[in-house]
Amino acid sequence: MLDKFNQLTPEYVRDLDAWTRAWFEEAVAAGFIRVPYRLDAATVELIQGYFVSGLRPAEAAEACFGRKH
Repeated sequence: MLDKFNQLTPEYVRDLDAWTRAWFEEAVAAGFIRVPYRLDAATVELIQGYFVSGLRPAEAAEACFGRKH
């Protein structure tokens, strides 16, 4: 999702890190995943897209792991 040639600002990296931690906590609290959990490359790209799109961490956890229609 993110272009590897773009330089990321420290603020963006900080916000993405905080958002990803919140996403993880929401996914655990909802019972979608259990600790320990390892992200694969496809999921990393998926949740980066959710972050860029402006989803809240809880919404992203549901979109990533929730029941698909």
